[in-house]
Amino acid sequence: MNLETKRLQAVQVEHLQSKPTVIKCNPSRADIVALGFENGQIFFLKLSNQQTFIFDAHPDSHKLQCDDYTPPGMRIEDLAWDPHEDNMLVSFGDKRMCLISF
Repeated sequence: MNLETKRLQAVQVEHLQSKPTVIKCNPSRADIVALGFENGQIFFLKLSNQQTFIFDAHPDSHKLQCDDYTPPGMRIEDLAWDPHEDNMLVSFGDKRMCLISF
């Protein structure tokens, strides 16, 4: 979504071989969006300039190959931005949690 014009815009992420499970906008920086995926990765997108960054949040996500089965425990269930800092709390299907600090 383009926050200035309030219109949806498409962003293709062809190299990610997993389905998104959750999307969250940063409450203090409206141009940053995070998408959590079934394979334990988080895709960050800066809407103003289309910059992207992929983070392997789950400790086992780097072990997967594109054609491997993804265990349900690696699935990102929820993302929560800290409203006052650039920190994010991540919860996974296997009941693990992690804190990402930028």
